[in-house]
Amino acid sequence: MSYIGQSPGQGQAERFIFTATGGETSVTLDDAGRGIAYTVGQVDVYLNGVKLVNGTDFTATSGSSITGLSALVASDIVEIVALDAFSPADTVSASNGGTFSGNVTHSGTLTATSTTSLDGAVVINESGADVDFRIESDTNANAFFLNGANGYVGIGTNNPSHSLETVNSTFAYNRTRSTNGAYTGFDVGQHQSGQAVLNLRDSNFMQFLTNDTERMRIDSSGSLLVGKTAADSIGTDGIEIDGPNGRVIITRDGNEPLILNRKTSDGDIAIFRKDGTTVGSIGSSGGQAYIGGTTKGIRFSTLGFTGTDNTGALSDGAIDIGTSSHRIKDLYLSGGVYLGGTGAANYLDDYEAGTWTPTATAGSLSYTGATYVKIGSAVHVSGSVSGFTDTSGTALEINGLPFTSSSGQRSVGSVFFRYVNHSHDQLSFYTGGSSSQMQLWSSNKDGAYQQVSYSQLQSGHTIFFQLTYYTDA
Repeated sequence: MSYIGQSPGQGQAERFIFTATGGETSVTLDDAGRGIAYTVGQVDVYLNGVKLVNGTDFTATSGSSITGLSALVASDIVEIVALDAFSPADTVSASNGGTFSGNVTHSGTLTATSTTSLDGAVVINESGADVDFRIESDTNANAFFLNGANGYVGIGTNNPSHSLETVNSTFAYNRTRSTNGAYTGFDVGQHQSGQAVLNLRDSNFMQFLTNDTERMRIDSSGSLLVGKTAADSIGTDGIEIDGPNGRVIITRDGNEPLILNRKTSDGDIAIFRKDGTTVGSIGSSGGQAYIGGTTKGIRFSTLGFTGTDNTGALSDGAIDIGTSSHRIKDLYLSGGVYLGGTGAANYLDDYEAGTWTPTATAGSLSYTGATYVKIGSAVHVSGSVSGFTDTSGTALEINGLPFTSSSGQRSVGSVFFRYVNHSHDQLSFYTGGSSSQMQLWSSNKDGAYQQVSYSQLQSGHTIFFQLTYYTDA
């Protein structure tokens, strides 16, 4: 617009345009509906481009309206220019720079080619527009990139696919470091060969926590500790994977430290190898546990244990206990042993050896070496007797056999004697059924026999004997 009189100069702050409809003598709103606002004494008013005189042509004392105008004609244009106080000192030099103490609004491109310092809070894109933010380095166009659409941050990329993505042609990693000590940091990233890397750069342990409680750690030696904080072997409960020594140590107080569970099918549950070759296994066969070697094994059932092959399959007559040069020392059984077969006739349920005390049915006697061996139901007794004190015609009988004989059985033993007066070819000890005594009989080949009496013993007599009989005991 051309002006008659002094045109608006430096220091103007705001312009209000009002178009009259006719008859108005004051203005409070402009054509855009904005309220008139000015500082008293710093306002110019123009009517159709002609500057009016304050105090003569109009009145401006309220700061929010222009009054005292002559009645306006329709289409008259009133221009109100509200001025700021202008001072050469309230400027920032283009060449020397300076400080803005008020707010600065900038809508164009801002280019800074030197150091820029911002002291205070900085908000970028406060309106939330879909615009990206990018920082370049001397060799990386995307040293820092913020995607305005999704808020994803990229380091080394302008197309991050997650909240934070670091991209590098070699080792892409992020490092965090505490300054509370001479620490060198902790790296998390991906190596150029593809593997993920967690690297604590200091000689210390790595801690893994849930709910602020430590659950696992890797110590500086490389041992993995679960449920414990010190690599103390079996000293405390927990799992210790001793990496430097290649072993696993599991400790639990008052309960099982290891549970292995194979589901659905029978087979190996644990396999043991030496230099890559299987030397043994523990598994399940027929729902029962077995321990297997390279060819043979043992399987456990509710009735006991049986021989198997190395897969736990039952075998018959293929397993030895010990060898000729590597024998088992002692075997303690509460039952018997089947020898050479599985029938009742092969069952040996007892072996016993000891001494017994012979006694005379009349008078007394002396004895030496009175021993017995019981194998199953067979009892073998031996010894010698002498010094019988009775000299009567009573039949010579010796009591005290270690076991009562079976009913219905008869057994004869051999004797070696001296100073026994008898008229037959031979002497023998005899025991009948359900008896615990031996009787001394003489007999000859023509069928004659009789029981020897004490009176037939001569001075210096001695009888050596062996007798095998059977018992139900």
